[in-house]
Amino acid sequence: MNISFELTGQVVLVTGAGRGIGKAIAELCARHGADLALGSRTLAESVATAESCRKLGCRAEAWELDVANIASIKHFVDQAMQHYGRIDTLVNNAGHNQPKPAIDYTEADFDTIVDINLKGAFLCLKHQIAEMTKTGGGAVKGVRRAGGGVDAFPLVVSNVDVPVTDAQLLGHERLLDRRRRKNARMRMTPGVVTFYWGVRGSVRGLGHHTIFLPEAYRDAFRDLIRGTGVPRGLPFYVSVASATDPTLAPAGATTVFVLVPVPLLHRMGDVDWEQVTAEIKARVLERLERHGCDLTADRIAVEHVYTPRDWRDRFGLHEGSGFGAAHTLFQVGPFRARNYARELRGMYYTGASTTPGTGMPMVILSGKLTAERIVAREG
Repeated sequence: MNISFELTGQVVLVTGAGRGIGKAIAELCARHGADLALGSRTLAESVATAESCRKLGCRAEAWELDVANIASIKHFVDQAMQHYGRIDTLVNNAGHNQPKPAIDYTEADFDTIVDINLKGAFLCLKHQIAEMTKTGGGAVKGVRRAGGGVDAFPLVVSNVDVPVTDAQLLGHERLLDRRRRKNARMRMTPGVVTFYWGVRGSVRGLGHHTIFLPEAYRDAFRDLIRGTGVPRGLPFYVSVASATDPTLAPAGATTVFVLVPVPLLHRMGDVDWEQVTAEIKARVLERLERHGCDLTADRIAVEHVYTPRDWRDRFGLHEGSGFGAAHTLFQVGPFRARNYARELRGMYYTGASTTPGTGMPMVILSGKLTAERIVAREG
């Protein structure tokens, strides 16, 4: 069974973390991005759990903890606050049992079970809530301008790609470090090369929307996801918007948009994009000619080209991905990035990598959802 949830940037306290269920909970939280404060009666056991959690990429510290002792609980919570500066979640896991018939229980046995299993859970929760109330969690303060200075705002909405916002723009070093590691696991849609052409005269053989697929389209899709170069069979999309609305081009001219998917930037490596785009352009024009389209290079009067590197550097698209986070099973619905940051009050997102998903209607809907969440959460 796969369990997926997001704890990046959150501090989780786990009692009874030295063995069994407590250790398993701590390691699961570590896999999903939490920083951990671990307590158990046997310090050596919670220290061992902390070491195994650190190997999973999180921060983890261990302290001796007796949940039946108020002073021990207070010391544990105080140490966690001093080390991390905040507390987000408490897992009251510590428990005690004496496996023998009830008739053999003494009053002292019963008191021990109540002190640990009931009273201990209450006291841990009481002290944690007191500290959470003091800190109130993280919150945005404003936007730092590139030229210097900060504009103070209680709310910030970023339409830069979610993984780029989290990994590069948040002014919170701990969050930045955790988000970078999280983004390395996020699966993205392919990168794109886009051509914007102003063409002399009309263009025959193309409608408003046309999709071109190679015969070996499965191989092309495999190359896009796993390859390290432009697919041998080239899929691409062409839009001639002025065919539907002539006002989009000057009289006697045509607008043509071409989108060619390519592997993500880390897969393409350090390529010469000027050379790559020239080769792609030649292949697109050759394919159009084979299909009876009379568009030739000499008829292109105006040309603008954006490579995946341009999309990353100019528009903040992670890895040059044209359509954001992929719609894999664990990146859709409740598993997709939210329109808001749980651990940073006042931080909101829009765009293809957030809820509800990729594609123009979804992206527009994400803006509507973000506005609704701001009204509901901020009043």
